[in-house]
Amino acid sequence: AQKLAAARAHFWQRDIGAAVQAYESLTTAYPDSAEAWGDFGNVNFKLGHWSKAADAYYRAVSILIEHGDAERAGHLLKVLHGLDSEKASELEGRMRKAGG
Repeated sequence: AQKLAAARAHFWQRDIGAAVQAYESLTTAYPDSAEAWGDFGNVNFKLGHWSKAADAYYRAVSILIEHGDAERAGHLLKVLHGLDSEKASELEGRMRKAGG
């Protein structure tokens, strides 16, 4: 939680380089953290790195589906649809199968 807060602080302070490094480190250390992946998607989205943002959101939504959090997954799916509708459709299918 402390590392996530530090990464967010870098982003809020507009220290984007440090934020990217912090989120890369976080997603490597905690590959099952939907929050870290979602935030990393936000950073990449802000930078206009659409493909990286889509990949990060995809990971976040996948984790949320696995954990049964359909509500949060649904919110991120809306964003993902605008970036990569194919990935979003795949995840929607997985969510339906999971009962979400």
